Amino acid sequence: MSYAFHDADYTSRCSEKTLQTNDEGFFLSFADNLAEIAGKDWIEKKFGKLKSDRARIKILYDYEPVKKALIEVLSNVRELYRSKSSEKSFACRKEAERSLNENNPLKSLSLFSQSVLQAEKTGENKNVDNGNSLSLGLYGRSRVLMEMEKYDFAQNDIRLALKENLPDNVKGEAYFRLAVCYKATRDDKKADVAFNLAQKLMKEDKGRLLARYRNELRGTIYDKEEEENKVIPTQNEFTVGELLLFNLQMLQFNAHEIYEKVHPANHRFKGSKINYIGVGIYPTVALFNHQCYPSVTRYFVGKNIVVNAIKSMDQDEIVAENYGPIFTKKPLQFRQKSLISRYWFKCECLACTQNWPMLNDLSEESPIRLRCPKEQCKQIFTLPIQNDIVKCAKCESEINLRDRINTIKWCEDQYYLALEKMDAMEPNEGVRILNEALNSFHRISIPPHKATHVAEETLRACYADLGNTFKSPTQIKL
Repeated sequence: MSYAFHDADYTSRCSEKTLQTNDEGFFLSFADNLAEIAGKDWIEKKFGKLKSDRARIKILYDYEPVKKALIEVLSNVRELYRSKSSEKSFACRKEAERSLNENNPLKSLSLFSQSVLQAEKTGENKNVDNGNSLSLGLYGRSRVLMEMEKYDFAQNDIRLALKENLPDNVKGEAYFRLAVCYKATRDDKKADVAFNLAQKLMKEDKGRLLARYRNELRGTIYDKEEEENKVIPTQNEFTVGELLLFNLQMLQFNAHEIYEKVHPANHRFKGSKINYIGVGIYPTVALFNHQCYPSVTRYFVGKNIVVNAIKSMDQDEIVAENYGPIFTKKPLQFRQKSLISRYWFKCECLACTQNWPMLNDLSEESPIRLRCPKEQCKQIFTLPIQNDIVKCAKCESEINLRDRINTIKWCEDQYYLALEKMDAMEPNEGVRILNEALNSFHRISIPPHKATHVAEETLRACYADLGNTFKSPTQIKL
């Protein structure tokens, strides 16, 4: 690559560090050692000429020097894990209960999770909790999850607690919680069965239990020859290795960061932030090309990715997404260096070729550019103009731009109206208003236009609210 913004060292670091931390670690040292044993000549003339991932893995076990090094190391690999402790599990659970009583659900959730992780196998240590530390940790965590309105997760914990021999004296309450979770997730039949079991075990007056049940539901929505042979992969393991290698090679260029929107308890937009929780490979979405001024935005529903257009597009126009550096937030030099180094291409979108200013550098008074009303005509008129009625230099038609000037003003008014809908926590109405106004703008005008780009960011925020969200019970630190 010989692009103006190409930095060979930065490109190398992007490729090497995509899947690594800054710590060298065992596997990176192991890989360097294997490369040294194999030798540069073998790597270039043999390994480097292989066409499939399966062949690349298999040749490591066919070339004796590398095979010997692999087996010597891998045959000594042992599982390493922290031992369980019911005593520590008990202590974490009690601290979690105190935190919950002190109205600190996030700390309580973390402590209950540590209690579950520390718990020994059910029945293994009867000196603590009579051997039931795991079930009690799960049971306790379910209460926190219910208070945070995470009923699916709470439901899973209760079922696991019951499976792990939850003590009889709390089974009635467990089934009561299960009934609440089923009802909150609109599984009425299972809710009824769980409620009847709860009543039977608790032996409580049905009317009183029903009243408590309804109160709980308020605000809810319904892994030496023998050893060597163990190290050499089987055919199935070669297949798994091939798939792992393929996907690891895909990550640098095709992975999408999965996120959820975190918002305070009192407002879905004010004080909200995006929290990245993982990466995924979505083959269809990976086909989208990049532009620094994208046509679409994406959000996540569970592990599924949803792609929505945020502006109207002409027939045969490329439907582009954004790989990270967007023109409204990053300058041209940064975007070009990032894309060349990370994705190995030079971006030639309009925002780059015309070097559009970032959003903060765009003025509210920046000239508005209108399209000629005549179909097929590519003439652009830059406002302000002396007269509304002008003769087009390309199609030579006499045209009146007054309606288009008024439409631009109407679009800007709609952008502000959509912001009011967001403030009122009406994202669906905001989406409707913004789609209509943005479509109108792009039909008659061309970017950049500050108010329009702010509106597009607003639309992205509205769409994100339709995906994975997490309501934080405490104030969010931005």
